[in-house]
Amino acid sequence: MGAIDSNGIYRHDETDVQPTFSDLIDLLADSVSNKVATMVSQQLAGDADLDTRIDALEGDAGAWTAYVPALGSGWTLGTGTLVSRQRTQGKTVHVRHVLTFSASTVLASANSGFGHPYTLPAPAAVTNAVFNGAASFYDSSANVTYHGWVGSSTAATQAFAQFPTAGSTTTTRMSATAPVAAGPGDVLSIAYSYERA
Repeated sequence: MGAIDSNGIYRHDETDVQPTFSDLIDLLADSVSNKVATMVSQQLAGDADLDTRIDALEGDAGAWTAYVPALGSGWTLGTGTLVSRQRTQGKTVHVRHVLTFSASTVLASANSGFGHPYTLPAPAAVTNAVFNGAASFYDSSANVTYHGWVGSSTAATQAFAQFPTAGSTTTTRMSATAPVAAGPGDVLSIAYSYERA
């Protein structure tokens, strides 16, 4: 039977019925074991380059952090509440918005939305793109939730919620009347991911 070496790598012994195979596996184990030993010694010596490489391998995902998005033209928060958070993992940005409406919250334009926390890639690549994300609108007066998706504005600077149009195969961007007229206590939630420039 084999054993684990001082670097934590399993090593076969020569009792294997197929010695050629165990020799091949041992060559790989030698390589991995030597590399692990080198990495450990570099880290113990405080090698900053190694720390950077390890962080990159781990994905080094940032924590969720709050940010204040620019609201699109015709949108007024009033006394409503908006909680926006973003998290970056490499060039992938994950975003969440929860907007709770008040009587003074206004969504006057269907062509507006939430400003992105980071610049998107070239606008031509994402114009009117559907992001990897979902939207929901809770109508508190009717106790009904509408489900949709998240897209990008033509200028690729804002995310907008888009919902199916009732009785149709078309969709409509969130506005003062779509998917229904918003009122106090209603909640718009969107979450999406995209690649930043």
